[in-house]
Amino acid sequence: MTLQSVLSAPLRAVNARFDTALTRPEANAAGRMGLFRIGYSLFYLWHLSSQFAERQSGLPEMHRLPLIVYKLIPVDISPAGLRVIESLLVTALFLLLFGIGVRYSTLVVLCLGFVLEVVYMSSDPEHAEVFLTFTIPFFVVLAGTSWGETYSIDRLLRQHRGRPVADHADDSWRYFLPARACLVILSVLFLFGALLKMEGTWLDHPSFISNLMLEQNVYSALVGLPQNRLAPYIFEHTWIGEILRYGTLLFEGLFFTALFSNRTRNLMVSVALVFHSINALFLAVTFTPVMVLYGLFIDWQAVLNAVNRRFRAGQSSGRLRAARGVGASWAAAGAFLAALSGLSWNTRASPRAVLNLWGSVTLRTIWWPVLPMAGLSVALAAWRLVRLRTNDTSP
Repeated sequence: MTLQSVLSAPLRAVNARFDTALTRPEANAAGRMGLFRIGYSLFYLWHLSSQFAERQSGLPEMHRLPLIVYKLIPVDISPAGLRVIESLLVTALFLLLFGIGVRYSTLVVLCLGFVLEVVYMSSDPEHAEVFLTFTIPFFVVLAGTSWGETYSIDRLLRQHRGRPVADHADDSWRYFLPARACLVILSVLFLFGALLKMEGTWLDHPSFISNLMLEQNVYSALVGLPQNRLAPYIFEHTWIGEILRYGTLLFEGLFFTALFSNRTRNLMVSVALVFHSINALFLAVTFTPVMVLYGLFIDWQAVLNAVNRRFRAGQSSGRLRAARGVGASWAAAGAFLAALSGLSWNTRASPRAVLNLWGSVTLRTIWWPVLPMAGLSVALAAWRLVRLRTNDTSP
């Protein structure tokens, strides 16, 4: 055995473990990614409905940060140009929603979303929406845009032409590879976040969390947001701040364990949603676009199967079979609605209001239902881990 083989053995072992983590089967991978594509498109459209890209035009240079990517994409785009980009993005998202030309519509969403993201980041880099606008569609494109093989008009057209189609219960890793790639990126970001906190004021000042909550209350009062009524109580009881301070470091530093197994992933993803909910509701720190990322790890196909069993999906399946013969008509109707929505996006007759739910759900209030559901999910995931460990150690 050579010295080179001895030194490379640990690297080969790590590489093999990493390959196994990325390529292990995932239940209902084909169906759940198709359903996620629909949810992703709706979430992206909801997010865009409260954004107006044209307002970024003409921002003084002193208020923009000199990032390298600006040399590739000019950020000083005219209002008309930004409206066109936004309308085209909306059209592509509707095509993605219906599953029409998924390969090309995903690529258009990636490119146009990236351009708008650069424009927004030039003025507000701390609230980047990279996972929504770039990371997810980027990995989907690299993986072959397989999220269009189920629950799409493309699938109906392939079926109508007699071509083979994917089974919704297919557990092949190739469907789920974009989700696992995103999880790797998220793990790295959380780990770096923990390391940066350990180097900064996070550990040097015991009252950091308490003071931050009070400061955010002042900010919320200035901008008209609801205030955190627990902030004064937490400030008076420093032990709560200590739990939050060290708990955050522990969570961010150990999030990479989500790569080890599905059970630890479910636990860490649930804790992450609680973490983001607390930040949004009690610290007015809303990274709401990241919410869609965690939707990758919900088995939407299993949820749909449960609903179908309850409401006897046989009739709906029959309607689907009858509709296969009119796949071309569905494609034409979907393309027309997508083009109409894009053209009217920046007009008075815009679908913005409907998609924005008439302003009833904001980037902050959307976390209220997430917090209790995430808390319940944490309890269930922890119980499953404990039960598994108990079963493994039982005689």
